[in-house]
Amino acid sequence: MSQTAVKQLSHQSVIDVQHLYEEIVYPGLDAKPNYHLVDRLRPYLGDGVKKRVLDAGCGTSHLLLGLALSFPGAEYAGVDLSAPSIAIAEALFQKHGARARFAVGDYAESLPFKESEFDLIVCNGTLFLHPDPIRALQNLTKYLADD
Repeated sequence: MSQTAVKQLSHQSVIDVQHLYEEIVYPGLDAKPNYHLVDRLRPYLGDGVKKRVLDAGCGTSHLLLGLALSFPGAEYAGVDLSAPSIAIAEALFQKHGARARFAVGDYAESLPFKESEFDLIVCNGTLFLHPDPIRALQNLTKYLADD
């Protein structure tokens, strides 16, 4: 298979995943914040003050909200393919009085964030769906700050 054919297939796979999550937006606005990674991420976030966190493939952002409520001193951003999911994420953060920036996009492509902007990038439960996970991870590393 030619590289052009592989790129076209990968692009179509991203579109298929995007359409799926635009049709099935889950969990909704009534779901509770997700705290399941808070303890695992505590060593990286400390007290959270002045830390910058990106959730790549954030969906409706219940995981990011759990982090934001647990570490309110940090700055948060989320990116997802699904505009309806991002709309729920924005409403969810507003409902809980938390702050984050959100964008619609593919985290294997250029993102509307500065390079080296984040101290921590979380990508929970989406990387396996990406047709080119290596490219996605390589792209995300551009947005990590040097230690």
